Amino acid sequence: MKSLIISDCHDKTDQIQRIMHSEPADEVILHSDFFDEWKKTEITAVKTARKVQEWLRDPRIKCVLGNHDLSYGWGHREGGRQHICSSGWTKEKAIAIHSILEPADWLRFQLHHWIEGWERPFLVTHAGLHLEYVQRSVFKTYEQGLARIEALCQDAWESLNSHEVGAGHKILGCGPERTSSNSIATQSVGGLLWCDFTVLKPIPGINQIVGHTFGQKIREIRSKTSYNVCIDTALRHYAVVQDGSLHIREVKA
Repeated sequence: MKSLIISDCHDKTDQIQRIMHSEPADEVILHSDFFDEWKKTEITAVKTARKVQEWLRDPRIKCVLGNHDLSYGWGHREGGRQHICSSGWTKEKAIAIHSILEPADWLRFQLHHWIEGWERPFLVTHAGLHLEYVQRSVFKTYEQGLARIEALCQDAWESLNSHEVGAGHKILGCGPERTSSNSIATQSVGGLLWCDFTVLKPIPGINQIVGHTFGQKIREIRSKTSYNVCIDTALRHYAVVQDGSLHIREVKA
């Protein structure tokens, strides 16, 4: 089994397509954030939305929801204003995107994805799941930890798609580390769409592959029982998990 993981898109759909073509895989996991490259307009948003729709409808491709996708997909709904990311969002782009992506397309996003690893699986989310959101539950076994994460994500997804969007579910909220791009900091640390890698505290026993936090280089956080890596380098790198082993690869010019 070979999994290809590609970080934040930000309207660079052609570049992501080239990576997919150059690195054939059994499944592709995208860290999404498909929209809002700097100063791009609704014309670009329409082009991006068409490609995103194609990816969302491809069963081989898993689109892990990002904060910019959350902003356009749910920000306009009742109770969803708290999810609008002010960095790049415009009403004109929102209208353009919704002219392409249908309600059923948004429901094809997912909050997390698991990839089988050699010793334990990798948790793939957009920004990373901070220890704060699982430490209150005491689990004695690794399996209980996985079940706790599954339950959190399921509860958040149901909450997001309820009548009152998000209903304040903490793992969807923005923390103070991102107040410059979102006017509402609702909690002490960002959830799995918002957490900066610089403040991420690893969960014992859980390996994570994340995007969201741009850097020139790949960044790592190692603990005694987990390995955490951020691959958001503006598509200069991508990750491959093959036969349980993680490999970071540089995009060829």
